[in-house]
Amino acid sequence: MNSPETPVVRERVWPVLGIAFALFVFVGLIGALWIGRSRAVDARETFGAWFEASALPFGFVPVESAELAGGDSVLRFVREGFVEPERKTPTEPAAPPKDGSFTPFDWTKLEIRPPGDDPCEAYVVRYPFEAAPSRLKQLFDVRVQSGPGMLPPSGGRAVLDRGELVWREWSAPYVLEREYEAGGTSRDIVRVNLTREKTAQVCFVRFPRGSAGSRKKVEELLAALSPR
Repeated sequence: MNSPETPVVRERVWPVLGIAFALFVFVGLIGALWIGRSRAVDARETFGAWFEASALPFGFVPVESAELAGGDSVLRFVREGFVEPERKTPTEPAAPPKDGSFTPFDWTKLEIRPPGDDPCEAYVVRYPFEAAPSRLKQLFDVRVQSGPGMLPPSGGRAVLDRGELVWREWSAPYVLEREYEAGGTSRDIVRVNLTREKTAQVCFVRFPRGSAGSRKKVEELLAALSPR
C-alpha cells in the first residue's frame, strides 16, 4: 500500500542544455517540444539542495541542471566514462508504402540482455505542485501492453511493466517503458514517482541500448536519493 507520501508523477519536457532530446525519449508522451526560455543552474548545487549528500551508485555524477520555462526544474546524472552502444541502421524504409501497408518487423526477436546491467543516465524533474496532478496522470495512469505487437519497422514505444518500488521508507509507483528503434534496437526507461508532501518530482532512469530495465538497479539508485 502506498503511504500518504507516496510519489506522484507527471510529465512535460522542454529543450535546454542538450537535455531536451533525452527528456523527450524518457517521457515519450509529447509529440513535439515547446522551446522556451530557461536558466542554467549548477548541477551539484541543485543536487545538494534537493537531496542529502550521498555517494551515487554506478559512477553517476550530476552534470546538468536547469530551471525551465513553465516552472519545471531538471537535474541530470550520467555514468562517467560510459559509451552508448550504437543504434543499428535500418535496412528498409521506416515509412510504410503509400497504400498504408508495411512489411512487419519481428520485434520479439530483438537481442536484449536480461536485467542486471547498470543504468547509464537519470533525470529528476520537479514540477510546480499545483500543476502536477495532470502530468502525473499522463505518466502513470497507463496500461501494460502485451508486447510490441505489430509495430511498424519505424518502431515505437510499449509499456512493459508497472507497479511499486521501494524508495527508502516509502513505496513509489513506477512504469517500465521500452522504446523500439528503427533498425532493430531498443532502450528501456523506468520512470518513478517520487512526489511527497509538497514536492512533485519524477525520476527517469535510462538503461543502455540493448539492456533490459532492472527494478533492482533503480531501487539501488533511489536508496542514494535521500530527500531534504
